[in-house]
Amino acid sequence: MTMNALELYLLGRKLAKLGMETLPASAVSAFPPSVTAVLIDVLEFPNSSIGEIAKRTELPQSQVSAATATLVEHCLLETVSDPDDGRRTLVREAPGGASLIRSKVDVPIDQAIAQALASEDSGDLSLVIEALELLSLRLTPRVLNRSPEEIVS
Repeated sequence: MTMNALELYLLGRKLAKLGMETLPASAVSAFPPSVTAVLIDVLEFPNSSIGEIAKRTELPQSQVSAATATLVEHCLLETVSDPDDGRRTLVREAPGGASLIRSKVDVPIDQAIAQALASEDSGDLSLVIEALELLSLRLTPRVLNRSPEEIVS
């Protein structure tokens, strides 16, 4: 069986919903959605300018700047001058930011996946979790699993 674009989209929405349901409430409600969008964008695209973040998130530059300032105050992001153009500011994860984020979101997913599968077979659960881990390794940044030294360099 070959997956089509609609099935991929629906799977992505289901996985996003499972992730949101599994995250502790304090991890997702700590910031307004715009601030969370900026944080997620910077984790995925480190060393981005405010303008680049604004384009990807479709937020006004002023809102991205304000969100960045909030995240800098919370020691999750830092800003640095662009070495190629001193007039530009780049945004990246702050040293130690991964451990702060990880402490809020590092919750097991096994139970949520088992409930979604509605299967009693532990083999099914293991197979699906292995597949999710493989997809995550291949398709998403592993920022939260790297040391601050690796991220900053």
